[in-house]
Amino acid sequence: MRSCNNKKYTIQNNLIPDLNINEINQDELNEFETKLSHFGYKKVFDTTKKDHHYYKDGMNSKVQLQEIDNIGLLVYFDNSNYYEYDLDTQREKLIDELNSYGFNFNYDELGVDKLRTLYYGKECTSKNQNG
Repeated sequence: MRSCNNKKYTIQNNLIPDLNINEINQDELNEFETKLSHFGYKKVFDTTKKDHHYYKDGMNSKVQLQEIDNIGLLVYFDNSNYYEYDLDTQREKLIDELNSYGFNFNYDELGVDKLRTLYYGKECTSKNQNG
């Protein structure tokens, strides 16, 4: 693989045949974007993020911290044990569980919606995102 840097990407595309790529370098990513543009896709925004995943015994899921350029640090958490509950109850249970791990989220605090924030260039929040 030729490369101008050591960064590698994985791309999965379920809409366009033959565009699934396991690992590519920056030059190949640029080629992929060119192919997408030929199918009418336009890049809306670009960002870089780092994912950090944490787990301890007894947890049904993991805590995911995402550092996202132009947004900041976000916490993602999911627990399949709560899927049977309505969305408001799921949200409360997730907040309670996160707080039991040392976080301090409030029920009335809305979270950052990263995709809308990046798209509109200003902080957007939603009830299904917290803190």
